[in-house]
Amino acid sequence: MPAPDKKKIAFTIKSIKDPDAPIPAMLVAEKFQSLQNLLYVIGDFLEGNPYRTGGDFPNPVKEKYTLVVKDLEIGSVGATLGISDSQQGLFPRFPMAGEKAIGLAHEIIHIGQTDDDISEKIAEKIPDEQRAYRVIQEVDHLWPDARASYSFRLGLGSSRSLQLNPLRKPVIQQALHKIPEATDKTIIGRLIQIRVDKKHECRIDTPEGEYSCKYTPELEKSMKNYVGNLVSIVGRMKESNKIEISSEKAIEQIPHLPLQEISFKNSRVLLKHPLVLEIQFDDDEYILSNDSFHLLSTSASLKQGIREIEEEFATLWDEYVEADPETLTKDAVELRVKLLALMTQDGDVVGNA
Repeated sequence: MPAPDKKKIAFTIKSIKDPDAPIPAMLVAEKFQSLQNLLYVIGDFLEGNPYRTGGDFPNPVKEKYTLVVKDLEIGSVGATLGISDSQQGLFPRFPMAGEKAIGLAHEIIHIGQTDDDISEKIAEKIPDEQRAYRVIQEVDHLWPDARASYSFRLGLGSSRSLQLNPLRKPVIQQALHKIPEATDKTIIGRLIQIRVDKKHECRIDTPEGEYSCKYTPELEKSMKNYVGNLVSIVGRMKESNKIEISSEKAIEQIPHLPLQEISFKNSRVLLKHPLVLEIQFDDDEYILSNDSFHLLSTSASLKQGIREIEEEFATLWDEYVEADPETLTKDAVELRVKLLALMTQDGDVVGNA
């Protein structure tokens, strides 16, 4: 059996009474739009963007995750779709943005088809309460009900497509009334501000952007000691970029910033072992460095500083890994070996866990 095309989406709509009957254009447009919205929401999540309650999706998301028609059958609609993301992977084992979005969409549709507690299962895939709810909404819009006179079959990056079962519609709609529970998350960053009024909140500058952290009143004294320092926090995510902690064990000061994954060659890649960055803060600027790979950046935020480090890492890769080893000096070959050793060998990609 040929390997499945992970970039391919197969969508078939047929009349139940007459498989050869023409399909209303409005129905096709409605289902395609729901599928498109689902991929945009997933893509926005994979890009690490905070959830927005209104407005359009950012242009970078549209550029990577817009559906394109590759083949279309007339009559009963059988469409072969793809994602507009045209980037090629670093290795075949490292899926690109579009492939990851299609793969996650397949897992979500499979949850809709098989699981009883849909909201909990989707929350495990999309650990963001509002965004998880939006995903369930789009699945509901896509799914046929028992009164539907048309059948829907959907294949997402898999050799096996799924017949969307109308009997599952009530279970999906029930999930819309059950908000996914908050999930645990670990964030690492610099505690840059603390409020000691009734709100008991602090701000953490992280590689993902700023987080708001709500703490209990009894933690006020210990939280003050962390201001200006690099910390690791384990708490409950109540909504996008907001976390809650209730124990002193949930926060600890750390000496450096370990990057477990990086944005690299238009993909989010897990590292075989952390890329450790030393961090200094001077005159309202971060100084990030790693002597082993000769990385250095200066910026006003951790997010921007990490982005510059990732760009420097990509440049090193081009100069030492993509180059012919025969043209490299002994020191350059040693650096090449370290760069290759940093990359994971199993092809895991961030965003789907």
